[in-house]
Amino acid sequence: MPIKHVNKTLSPFWGAQDTKRTKGNCITSAARQRGIGIDDTFVMLAAWRRTSVKLSVPERMGHMMSEAAVSITITSLTDMISFWIGILSPFPSVQIFCAYSGFAVCFTYLWHITFFAGCMAVSGHCEFKNLHAIFGYKVLPESVAIKGAFKAA
Repeated sequence: MPIKHVNKTLSPFWGAQDTKRTKGNCITSAARQRGIGIDDTFVMLAAWRRTSVKLSVPERMGHMMSEAAVSITITSLTDMISFWIGILSPFPSVQIFCAYSGFAVCFTYLWHITFFAGCMAVSGHCEFKNLHAIFGYKVLPESVAIKGAFKAA
């Protein structure tokens, strides 16, 4: 089945009969999603930094998620609802943009709550064991490294 026929079949739902109209919406939606995703990332990282370094990684993750997940959930829900209401617009380009953006917000939320949180847990274990963040080899704790720097000078 050629793409034209599939597009015409889906046109009552998506509101477009050619892919030229949807390109701009996809690009705009992706740019907006990066902004939402970066905001969620900063919220999670800030919550992680507010936890005590002396706690175990599971405890730090619990504190971080209990604080950050509320903020991320509220903003994601309001964004999703807003975009899904926008699907009711009479303008096809707005319908397409809102459909893409609504599902993208949903995906970004699930990605942060699952995959990114897992990455933060792995990073927390590296931090707890004083491992290099990228290469994974043992490094000096910050307090020891600072004392050594003053002795060498």
